[in-house]
Amino acid sequence: MVKQQELSQTKAKAANLQRPLIPPPQEEAPSNQWKQHHVYLAHYGRPDGQIWSAKVGRVLEGYVDPDGYYRITIDGKQVQRSRFNLALSLGRAIREGFDCDHIVPVSRGGGDAWSNLQELTKEAHRRKTAADNPDAGTKRGITMGICIIARHTGNGVGLRFDSVKAVERELGISHGVIDRSLKGATITGDYVFSYTPEHLAEQADLPGEIWREAVSRLGLLPNIKASDRGRIQDSRRRRSYGCDKHGYKVFGAVIDKKRDLKVHDVIARTFLEPPPSSEHTPDHINGDPSDNRAENLRWATDTEQGRNQKSNRRVVQLDLITGEQLAIFDSIAAAAETVGISACTITNVAGGRALTARGFAWRFDAAIEQLRALAPRSEVLDAVGAPAMGAKVPLPFPMYSLDKVKPGNGALAKWAGRNAGPFVLSDKLDGVSALVVWRRNPGQKQWKVSMFSRGNGVEGTDLTHLSHLLPKKLRILPKAPKADLFAVRGELIVPKADFQPELASDARSLVSGLVNRRNLDDAAMKKLALVHFVAYEVVFPNLPKQDQLKLLTSCGLEIVPARVEEAVSDSILEAYYSQRLSLSKFAIDGIVVDSGSAHALPTSGNPTYAVAFKKELEQQGGDTTVLEVVWEASKDSKLIPQVRYEPVNVGGVILKVATGINARFIEAQGIGPGARIHVIRSGSVIPKITRVIEAVAPQMPPVEFVWDANRVHAIVLGDDEGVVCKRIVKFFVELGIENIKENLVRRFYENGMTTLASYLEADEAKLLTMPGVNLTLASKLVNNIQAGIKGADPVKLLTASNCFGTGVGPVRLAAALKAFPDLLERDMGRREEVLSDLRGLDGFSSITAERMVVGFIAFSAFMAEHPQIVLGVPDEEIEQEQEEGLLGMVAVFTGFREPVWEKAIFAAGGRVTTSVSSQTTIVVVKDLEVKESGKESKARSLGIRVVDAPTFAEEFGFE
Repeated sequence: MVKQQELSQTKAKAANLQRPLIPPPQEEAPSNQWKQHHVYLAHYGRPDGQIWSAKVGRVLEGYVDPDGYYRITIDGKQVQRSRFNLALSLGRAIREGFDCDHIVPVSRGGGDAWSNLQELTKEAHRRKTAADNPDAGTKRGITMGICIIARHTGNGVGLRFDSVKAVERELGISHGVIDRSLKGATITGDYVFSYTPEHLAEQADLPGEIWREAVSRLGLLPNIKASDRGRIQDSRRRRSYGCDKHGYKVFGAVIDKKRDLKVHDVIARTFLEPPPSSEHTPDHINGDPSDNRAENLRWATDTEQGRNQKSNRRVVQLDLITGEQLAIFDSIAAAAETVGISACTITNVAGGRALTARGFAWRFDAAIEQLRALAPRSEVLDAVGAPAMGAKVPLPFPMYSLDKVKPGNGALAKWAGRNAGPFVLSDKLDGVSALVVWRRNPGQKQWKVSMFSRGNGVEGTDLTHLSHLLPKKLRILPKAPKADLFAVRGELIVPKADFQPELASDARSLVSGLVNRRNLDDAAMKKLALVHFVAYEVVFPNLPKQDQLKLLTSCGLEIVPARVEEAVSDSILEAYYSQRLSLSKFAIDGIVVDSGSAHALPTSGNPTYAVAFKKELEQQGGDTTVLEVVWEASKDSKLIPQVRYEPVNVGGVILKVATGINARFIEAQGIGPGARIHVIRSGSVIPKITRVIEAVAPQMPPVEFVWDANRVHAIVLGDDEGVVCKRIVKFFVELGIENIKENLVRRFYENGMTTLASYLEADEAKLLTMPGVNLTLASKLVNNIQAGIKGADPVKLLTASNCFGTGVGPVRLAAALKAFPDLLERDMGRREEVLSDLRGLDGFSSITAERMVVGFIAFSAFMAEHPQIVLGVPDEEIEQEQEEGLLGMVAVFTGFREPVWEKAIFAAGGRVTTSVSSQTTIVVVKDLEVKESGKESKARSLGIRVVDAPTFAEEFGFE
């Protein structure tokens, strides 16, 4: 078990090292060059104290802990920056019994330059601390200190210092003299010292303030008091606090050891009644994490706090210079997550305690009424009620996809016969589709811009917060149409020349990640500068295609290349597509063919006036050399191959891995290390091996296996760890039991929980012995498991048991139980009788019936091994109206699964299959904007209807 654990850790480390790393930029000054850390190999430091992460490609931004030390997150661990830098400058770890010391003490969160760090024994470090400031008693008193003012007795000029130690260092006055002056002694030198007004205010009691002995989750806190106004006091003075990375105020306290405690948690435990249960934690009623008054705290579960967070303290993000509203957030937490700063920082700005945060001004919604009185024409007032940044909103104009046509099946000729020429051919850009809408009030020149992603064509994501980061062409229209509304559809895309493989797997993924990202840090904004908006359609006003392109050009927008053809055919489009693949500035995945005439937007479904021509071409593939064949066992013990090869650039996408299909394919084709293969992006999406140029000895599975009956798949022998873990995960997923993922199961497996029974029997005490599990998670897991296995739906449980293998899924199981409700109670010893009944069902062959009987026998043993499971009753029948709509349906779902829909289809007499055939009546995709899958492509070639999930749900009455 130890060896397996070490192997897993080694693989995990290797996987991390294989990710694309972004090294730090080279500095011009030799004295300030980056140096790689000897332990954290993906991290670099330089003499001025900054730290670069090659994993994220930027300088790390950390936070200041309650003791004043700057901390950063490296590989999931909180690391003190000064210790990281000292070890890096020494080229080794800090020795045991030694500590990191700042030669000249710095202010709270100050720099950690190598020249100011030294290695001292812990005793020497303690003595130096005491000698530097004997009255402070702890390092905290020196590093954080108390802000004071030194006023010159001659000219009256006052200087502000962060601490007594800073005064000693800058003015050369001893600590004793400063301390006597602070206590009101007679002036004996050139300066008189006093506390800052904010410190004096902090030490004074507030009107009606109540102080009590402080209580934490660990019990009473010695020498510490808590106030009902949300303040903390130790034996010396009222405390100031740090903020953790989530915006909560924290302070340090010594109990059994030094701990960082959250202020609001201590206030709640001191002044509120005890929590109702272990799942209840303190919650800020108004959503402001800096407001720790006892009256603003309550006990709430995670779910209750989530609802509260969304509904509290809406904040407005404003341009610092113009005052223009950029976005409205439903909560402080949402704003903090999106912009990448702490909630505490935004709160301070919105509350008037600071001016800016990350270059923006911020205001609470409560300030709107005051703004209305001061500036009733402010645009901020028009934005009240606007959707939050990144929110899903109804699109102002529908953004449907295009039907795809491929050569050889006559689809293009049929379409051209229904549409008059001339035809406009343009590149089908391989980016992220976006809609930009300009509006202005009648008689005004100033345009107001909004931006949206396509989403499902009817509902998209509000991207308006990104418009100010893109070129000015998206914000101003120097030669706009005379109307007060102008809508343009285009593509957010990165030029092929600007894309670098270390930025993302491909240019499209880079853009998609940016527009969906909620944390726009400096690195993300630099990447966003690479993104172009390329316009290809005027949505409003309604114009012929050629006039659209002329108008877009006159407005100064970058437009898609296009040409006009009097007639179109497969050969013309194939030649033009091949040419554009080579010449296009951007990645493309087809040619758009437009009828060219003016046309109204469709109210539903894809437009009939344009199609997308697609074909797999030689340019979409490349030759490469196989590095290895990696085998992974499925839940059914099949060994599935993946072929990894030397990276090959295909259409701007770096391909590294392709499916090996199955063991027979690997063996028959001679695929192993050194084999030369040709790979293409099948459908411009999926890497696929089309031929083997030079075969070698096949790399078969490294574990003991046998062939299946058809000699197609290799079946692993024995209790493979991967198989066991996947089956455990499948069980919980099928039953809808949350919080149990494969990484958690693998971690538990390595620590002794190797069977499903071990999960069903586990209590909180058992789970707390597992690594990474706290009391909250343990309680959730136990509650979720026990709730999920009591009264489990029979079909779900039969599927989750994995007793039936391939070929017998939930649809057939539901059909059998519907026809024979007593099937689970039947004696499977009367085999022929059961087989006869099952063979009589529509669509059940003798093989299927045999597999099902074997499965029911195995299921009986499964239930005997797991007595904790209690069978429930089947779900209620579907409504009559819905049943009529689904009657006779043969559906294929691609890109997602929806068990409730599948069950309803079967209950109405329909079927759900995994492959498209001439019998299929409908194909349902998760999102029509996602690249066309093989199933979708085949459905269109057969003339089968293709819809997205929201359309299917609405049409057939699913919620």
